[in-house]
Amino acid sequence: MRNFILFLLGLCICQNINSQVLLQENFQTSGAVPTVLPAGWFTNLVFQNQTFNEGPAFSVHNSASANNGGYWPVPELSIGNHFAGVNDDGEPCDCDNIDAWLQTPGFELTQYSYEEVWGIINYSPVVDTWIDSQFLGDGPEIISEFYGTPGLQWDSIYVGFDVSPNGLPVNVDILGNFFQLYEPGYINLSALGITDYMYIYLWTGNGELMQNVFAEVYGIYETGEILTDTIPANPGDLGAEVVDLIATQVADNYTLSFNYYHDANYGGGDATVQVSADGGITWNILDILSIDQDVWQTKIVSLSAYLGQYVMIRFQWSDNGAWASGFAVDNVVVREGLMNDLIAIKAKASDWNSSTFGFGYWEYSQVPLTQASP
Repeated sequence: MRNFILFLLGLCICQNINSQVLLQENFQTSGAVPTVLPAGWFTNLVFQNQTFNEGPAFSVHNSASANNGGYWPVPELSIGNHFAGVNDDGEPCDCDNIDAWLQTPGFELTQYSYEEVWGIINYSPVVDTWIDSQFLGDGPEIISEFYGTPGLQWDSIYVGFDVSPNGLPVNVDILGNFFQLYEPGYINLSALGITDYMYIYLWTGNGELMQNVFAEVYGIYETGEILTDTIPANPGDLGAEVVDLIATQVADNYTLSFNYYHDANYGGGDATVQVSADGGITWNILDILSIDQDVWQTKIVSLSAYLGQYVMIRFQWSDNGAWASGFAVDNVVVREGLMNDLIAIKAKASDWNSSTFGFGYWEYSQVPLTQASP
């Protein structure tokens, strides 16, 4: 009977328990593999030396399709699991994967909580008076025009004249509004809503001569406003409204986590995870990924240095110009970190009966209970 022991190494990432997820992808596409990447994900084209064509560096694989040439045995994270991988082994490669990359959709590393500020706001207009005085002359018919400042509204007009009783009433047309005057006096214009431009047309009914015709118009226009406020106010107060939003919390620690398989076999080169904050013009290396020929590894990288920026993530691998194996990525998540997040970063299964000790296989042994702690 063979006995196995499982060793787990754990890592705790302690952050906000109400964690916002900005990006999450496990590549669990349906249908045959290899297949194309999910929408929004990108990869570069590489030259396929076996078909003399260009093709995508990364595709969606499972363990069987990744090892279709027999030289890249990617372990299964779970039965039927899919992942994104660049394969330098089976058809249609050997490929020129000197710089193969897989790129995420872009996302913004910001999350704000807002507190509403209620207030009562009153606006009091500051107004001034516009006055235009004109001597209109003499005659049985007289017309004149008046211009004001933009936004001015005419309030009233005083019309003065000398005419015999036979010439009364004096007819007045102000921009299509008809009045009659039996003596010099004011005409109220405030209800007419006449703004800026206005004409006045006067005539006597029997052609009697008017003399010394005089017009003085008054208008009101706004020159500014006075703001009075009551802040804070209660939401139920009369006239209360939301007058401001104050950011009370901003996320201060986003993390990128992912699984990866990087065995660097047959001359393969480095694998890195990179970030760009300028739309992909430049890329900064966040981490150079370690090598393990037996297991998938887990990486958690802080993105706090890029808070408030729009970024993209890139997973990059090089075959170092050799006929190498490949590189795989899975379960990519960008989020605010969790308050308690325990994750297994490596697992090793060992045969207790194995005599090999130096390569991580430990001999089974017994400890007397008298030497064991409670």
